Amino acid sequence: HRDIPSLDESISKGEFSVPRLWLNERIHRHGCLYTPSELIKQATSKPFDPADLINYLNNKFNSVYGL
Repeated sequence: HRDIPSLDESISKGEFSVPRLWLNERIHRHGCLYTPSELIKQATSKPFDPADLINYLNNKFNSVYGL
């Protein structure tokens, strides 16, 4: 969300052009030039941390299922 503050709002409106552009510029255009770890660091400016994914999933499921 740091690069696209309006990401949730855009997706909820069915507008995917902004996140698609971000993915194309940061991820897809590189193909197989980088390892997944290198690509994550290049795209997000920090190394992959599983805690970030776990926190995201916990927040997502808590909001959806009221846990």
